[in-house]
Amino acid sequence: MFTSQIAVAVKAKQDASKNKLSAAQISAALRAGTNFANIDYCVELNTSAANRAVKIRKSVRCNAQLFASIKDYDLYRKQVLRSANKLSESEITDFVVSETYFEHTECFSIVQHKKDSSKQYLYAIYNRAESVIFVDDVESTKEYAASFMTKSDAAKLLDESKLVYNKTNDVTHDITLRVLTLSNIVEMTVNKQVLTVS
Repeated sequence: MFTSQIAVAVKAKQDASKNKLSAAQISAALRAGTNFANIDYCVELNTSAANRAVKIRKSVRCNAQLFASIKDYDLYRKQVLRSANKLSESEITDFVVSETYFEHTECFSIVQHKKDSSKQYLYAIYNRAESVIFVDDVESTKEYAASFMTKSDAAKLLDESKLVYNKTNDVTHDITLRVLTLSNIVEMTVNKQVLTVS
């Protein structure tokens, strides 16, 4: 269980860290095929223009699938189709993945910005996640934090549904893909190894 105390510790650890996890560290920890990892990270959320002085942060613990040497770039599409077909009464055979701002590296779960390779991210498919929200470093409800955000960002924060509707493909599925900025990751446990910021 991701308690308030753990969430505060994740946020504090990120604030105190001088060194971030590197792509090389993460790549070295992954084995061929699918890896299951527990990842703690902290992100700053956007506020509306009128609330720029307010700082909203979200501490997250997720369990995710990571991939080292997979060369099947159709992986996400196949998982979405499998999920959509379980949820649908009719067979779904087509799903087109939209163009992204990132590209995969030698390690499939390490991706980099197409225009700036120094910007590196972790490509992760979530199994589950828990989070705690902080407004100006005080634990808060999602509803309170949402009051400082734009309508669209607030709607995303408050959406508790595990289902994703892709309007372009007219497909509903339950696959959650996240691309995390490496510098936001505080700790990762994968293959009996604990990688942590210092």
